[in-house]
Amino acid sequence: MPQFDVHQSLDGADLLLDCQSDLLDHFDTRFVIPLVPSQTAQKLSRLHPVFEIDGSAACPRNTIGVRG
Repeated sequence: MPQFDVHQSLDGADLLLDCQSDLLDHFDTRFVIPLVPSQTAQKLSRLHPVFEIDGSAACPRNTIGVRG
């Protein structure tokens, strides 16, 4: 998986931004950041960039490590 690609979660409910360096491809795990629709997220422009994915705006979830 190339770094900074966006993938759907296994259950199809979330979009995940792959942030792991390709140098670590030999590991069986990936470091990902869940994305949420930009209108539902709290945003600070420098901390929460907005990505356009298939015509929809998404940004990183503001709390890492908490499933919401």
